[in-house]
Amino acid sequence: MIWKMTRKELLLQLMTFRVGAGIVACVALTVLLMPGMIDDYRQRLREYNANVAANDAELKAAKVYNNVTMTHRVYRPPSVLSVFSRGVESQVSDSAAIRDNSVPEISAGSGAANPYLAILPKLDLTLLYQIVLSLLAVLMACDAISGERAKGTLMLTLSGAVARHQVLLSKLLAGGMTLAIPLTLAFLAATTMLSLSPLVDFTVSDGVRLGLMYAGSTLFILAVYSGGVLLSCLTRHPVTSLMLGLFFWIVLALIVPHMAGYTAVQLCPIEPAAPLAAQRSEFERVYFFKAGDAGDQIPLEGNHIGHEETMLRRYDLVCDPKWIEGVVKRNAARVPIWVEYADKVWTLEHQYVETLLRQERLAVNFSRVSPVCVYETVMAALAGTDADSCRAFVERARIHRREVLEYIRGRTEDYTLPSFFTPCTQADMAVYQQYVDGKMPEEEFQRWKERRIANLEPVDLQGFPDFVDRSGVLPDARGVTMGMAELLFFNVLFLALSFAAFMRYDVR
Repeated sequence: MIWKMTRKELLLQLMTFRVGAGIVACVALTVLLMPGMIDDYRQRLREYNANVAANDAELKAAKVYNNVTMTHRVYRPPSVLSVFSRGVESQVSDSAAIRDNSVPEISAGSGAANPYLAILPKLDLTLLYQIVLSLLAVLMACDAISGERAKGTLMLTLSGAVARHQVLLSKLLAGGMTLAIPLTLAFLAATTMLSLSPLVDFTVSDGVRLGLMYAGSTLFILAVYSGGVLLSCLTRHPVTSLMLGLFFWIVLALIVPHMAGYTAVQLCPIEPAAPLAAQRSEFERVYFFKAGDAGDQIPLEGNHIGHEETMLRRYDLVCDPKWIEGVVKRNAARVPIWVEYADKVWTLEHQYVETLLRQERLAVNFSRVSPVCVYETVMAALAGTDADSCRAFVERARIHRREVLEYIRGRTEDYTLPSFFTPCTQADMAVYQQYVDGKMPEEEFQRWKERRIANLEPVDLQGFPDFVDRSGVLPDARGVTMGMAELLFFNVLFLALSFAAFMRYDVR
């Protein structure tokens, strides 16, 4: 009996204009929006590849180990699934500098602005489903019971041998099957267009996350539909249930996330950035003086000739032994001071950034009363564009910085070898000494210097630690599981309340 009633309800729904228009609108908008979003992803992927290639070229061109900590950067690849959810990916930095005098940290923007609480939504498929499919679910559900009562068919149906729970269950099953059609077609269209696009390479992890995205989208749409059915069971007129449905949709989709962000700002205010900048300036002044004082205690004697290939790739081309001895001692004394300075400044900045993150987490927790917000959080986590993925990238960059510094320390024996700042060999010293002593003409020395620069070999970086960003390979299992459980909870709650309300519903 339930299957017969479900089939009848399904056919009736499919023959309505609103369902046909909803299916066409959802699929058409997906097809229209996908080229632009795919092109945006391809552009970001090209920039990422170009940045990585440029960084590799800089590393291969380094002539001394000091060049590495002046030019090395790591980059976060754009997520191929960002077309489904942009999250906070576009609001935070996608690169980190690997320096001895700074520690990578999430870029928090200027002033007191929090990049995690942006008001304007990002254009992606999650936003499309939130608007089109959820509105379609509200329109379908709000007259599921009250509409039948207004037409008199509900009382006629229940006057026979059909139980109330069978009527409600058939409504829910038929509504879910109807909404699955535009959702499935839209997902298939988006996935097909994405997979056929150049430069897009799906992995097994991407396939798993796509499946979870589809499951999360299904739970979200069913939760909205179940909520609409509940309103239909609580009202006697379809117009009333429709107005209430649209009102609650606006509250859950628009007001709750904005109020959650506002409440989080009030309960967890961000300190002004000016004191942070003042403290950082004070640290910089103290450590500049400390490093300068340590260097001044070691006099520099002898001669040298510096060379600058680029602004950040500089080194002493040739030196005499006295100059090398002095610089080695200065580096051994000053570089650890700058590393200590970087750790101190990071501790200071991290406290500020943690306030931003606490604010973001508080806003997310407040917004969990809305299935719309929970759905958006789940999709961002599965796409690898949420705040946790960005934090994981920065944490991996910090680990990579420690690996790089340990590598350079090992190669230069705690910055005490000349290879840290000069490629000068014993043979170079001999030629330079002849020039200093006046035994080599200026023109001949200049020709020798040009040949030396042209034939200079890069520094040996064998065994240099690779940077592997795994922040977007697998989603945050805990966050996704919690979000899926919350969407399932909304479904169970609305279904239970709908059954309880319909059992007492006056069909007259």
